[in-house]
Amino acid sequence: MFQPEIGWVPMSERAKAVLGRQNVRLLSTGLSITASGADSVDDIAGQWQMIRHRWQGQRRDDVWAASNAEAYANLYRSLGIKVRETPPSAVNLVIRFAIGNGATKAIPNIHPVVNAGNVVQAATLIPVAVFDADRVQGNLLLDEARDGDEFLGFGFNAPESVQSGRLVLRDNLKVLSEFCYRDSQTTAVSAQTSRLQIVIPLAGGVSDKEGVQAMDSLVRLLERWYHLSN
Repeated sequence: MFQPEIGWVPMSERAKAVLGRQNVRLLSTGLSITASGADSVDDIAGQWQMIRHRWQGQRRDDVWAASNAEAYANLYRSLGIKVRETPPSAVNLVIRFAIGNGATKAIPNIHPVVNAGNVVQAATLIPVAVFDADRVQGNLLLDEARDGDEFLGFGFNAPESVQSGRLVLRDNLKVLSEFCYRDSQTTAVSAQTSRLQIVIPLAGGVSDKEGVQAMDSLVRLLERWYHLSN
């Protein structure tokens, strides 16, 4: 059974100042992947069936009341983000595809790696970010958005400015994601991706153990369809 090498993403003093007393940590690992030829479609469908069964008959407020959802909501509020308008990605997935009419919607089929990350997010209510490691320049850093920072979000044809004061994950040259919210097209996983950089941000109230378990769940899914190495 493959075991990834897990580390921690550092954060700048600016990010620490923005976070204040919030106990935020970012787990990270890098993986090389080679397709094994196994099909992921039925696996992903089965995982979503279990997630939907878990939330059957429940409402949006029940999602927000879950301990992990509450942890990220508290973090967002501390950063001045309106959580009902800009929910954490994991919460948003459950609300969109597992609650009420959302449970009848087709699950987006993006890429096996991204699909697996979405399953783990929805199952744990812990955000998961997956990047094409060959498109990451240098080291990762959690930082406060700086003047001139731009971000190419999905659905946009041109980069847009990142709101000052927002937390971002960056490499040596660019912004990779708006923290816990959305990732950039620039480092998105594609059919050509052979190396992954996985980041799991943990809010205060979410234990390191839960983060490691989420990472392990993702790796175990990927093992079904890929040969993995560090």
